[in-house]
Amino acid sequence: MEEEEIIEENLFPYTVQRDTIIFGGHESWVKAIKPMLQGNIRYVGKELVFDTGMIRKADVLWIQANAMSHKMYYRIIDTARMQKKTVLASGEKGHSESDEKGQSESK
Repeated sequence: MEEEEIIEENLFPYTVQRDTIIFGGHESWVKAIKPMLQGNIRYVGKELVFDTGMIRKADVLWIQANAMSHKMYYRIIDTARMQKKTVLASGEKGHSESDEKGQSESK
């Protein structure tokens, strides 16, 4: 039996400590998450074309995988691997987190 993680109510808003880019996410999810996160965060919607150069400037990439095309997902993952970036992924593409080298781990 897995132990449930208890999150303190006063944890939010959470301030990120590193430059972060959040890719994807349905409009309603982005609207809900924005007030909970503070710091240097850039949101890139599923409909936006992005320059992979922006990944070089970020420390952490967060992918909301169930709200983006496969092409966008793999473009981000491939670039992150080359740049050895930390990637956090959630959604239905089967990846939940990655290590510092940009290699996905399945949970």
